[in-house]
Amino acid sequence: MGDRGPRRSLLERALAGGLVAVALLAASCREGGESAGPPDAPAGPTGDLVAVAWTDESRLLVATAAGAIHLSRDAGEHWSRAHLPATRGLQALDMADAQAGWALARRSVLRTEDGGASWRRQRLPRPETRLALTGLAAIDGRRAVAIDADGLRWTTRDGGGVWRRVEAPPAVEAGPAESGGAAALLASIACQRDAGSAGEVRCWAAGRVVEESRDGGETWQPVVLRAAVELPSCTFEYGRVVVPRETAAAWAESLAGLRHRDDLQFRIEAGLSSAELEGIASEGDTAALFERLEARLEELRGVLEDAGIPGDRIRLVGAPRWEYEDYLDETPHRLERYWQGRLALGPRGRIEVVESSSIRGLVASPDERDGAVVVGVGDAGRVVEGPGSSPGSGDEPGAVDGARAWRSVPGPPAPHGLLAVAAGDAGLVAVGEQGGLWRRRADDRAWERPVGPPPFFETLRAVAFSPSGRRGVAVGDGGRLLRSLDGGASWSIPGGEPAAPVDTAPQDGHPRVR
Repeated sequence: MGDRGPRRSLLERALAGGLVAVALLAASCREGGESAGPPDAPAGPTGDLVAVAWTDESRLLVATAAGAIHLSRDAGEHWSRAHLPATRGLQALDMADAQAGWALARRSVLRTEDGGASWRRQRLPRPETRLALTGLAAIDGRRAVAIDADGLRWTTRDGGGVWRRVEAPPAVEAGPAESGGAAALLASIACQRDAGSAGEVRCWAAGRVVEESRDGGETWQPVVLRAAVELPSCTFEYGRVVVPRETAAAWAESLAGLRHRDDLQFRIEAGLSSAELEGIASEGDTAALFERLEARLEELRGVLEDAGIPGDRIRLVGAPRWEYEDYLDETPHRLERYWQGRLALGPRGRIEVVESSSIRGLVASPDERDGAVVVGVGDAGRVVEGPGSSPGSGDEPGAVDGARAWRSVPGPPAPHGLLAVAAGDAGLVAVGEQGGLWRRRADDRAWERPVGPPPFFETLRAVAFSPSGRRGVAVGDGGRLLRSLDGGASWSIPGGEPAAPVDTAPQDGHPRVR
């Protein structure tokens, strides 16, 4: 009996120790499932790293696919873990300033107001089970735009207190997801934070389509990717519908190498002269003009099909609007605007060769340091550039049926997919699959391998530069984290060995240490 007292005392101490451990564990979890890691994680972020953002010249954030956000206050030398709600599938980070910003998961949006140390969840007006969020861009501390894989988009003007869904633009045909393009209709978004003298904020969203906004994401216009091939227009004689034989032969020769490219679409358009408008149509009767335009479009279609272009890749632009009377009450000037568009083209037939989009990453460059306001990267090392002017009507130079036109430009000398791009002091830097790390020089716009660490083959998924453009960080699978202190010209592992020079134009697309 005398031994029961000590045994009870040991048991009581064990139970008390367990309660203390439970209390400590509970203290480490904030209300709503928020959790914090160790106060200082010297090894840095681990697992697959999917997003990175700078808040100032020294402080940066890295998000992991597992749902953690890591914070460094010394440009990547030491790390701590942020407090955030239990989250799966983090995909993007964007800071509006040193304190405010957002993080994006597949089905939720998170907000920070303390530089990334802690985060709280925000709600979008759609059931979470139906969300497939892919990108977010912060405009300032109160405004941001979010997109999802189905082409939906939301904006907030009060720091995320209320997110409002906005309408999609008129459709521009998207390439099929299974044809090698990005699977998401919209996969990436970028906004210019410098509103400029007019006060407008321009944004771009891209995936299997490309869209542009000049009012902070409230309204959108389609963008087309014009192919490198340009076909001369043909001129129709008064009242005629036949394409001249020499023009048809020249088109067929130019199109011979394109018939098997399933990433191309062929947009055909026909117009009228003012003399035809006045002479062919009797007063109040548009049927004769509609029939003439329809015949010209069918003639253009026939020339393409004779050249071997499949009919399902031919798109009609400005087709006759036989149903215009159904819309007169709502849009009384609909027919007038239609005739203005046909007269602007004149009595000509035009074929535009445009590419299907497959964009994964975008960067907006407010000062146009790289010769283009916006640059996109995507599948198979693809690079596209957008023009510096704002979107306008279909009559403006460079527009196709009301859509601004971008162009493909030479990309890195490797076929691997590119997933993200950012602008540093030393030029554009793009990252992607199989150790993809490339820099485009600002002087001659040629892509090269920057000076970097020993070869690696993990996919890099995100890259970002500090506000000055001098410091950069790229992150990817398997905890891969690289840092640049010279605007992207060279890269190294923080705390690791010094950067080794590499060949700038390797034949196999991978870096080789000299």
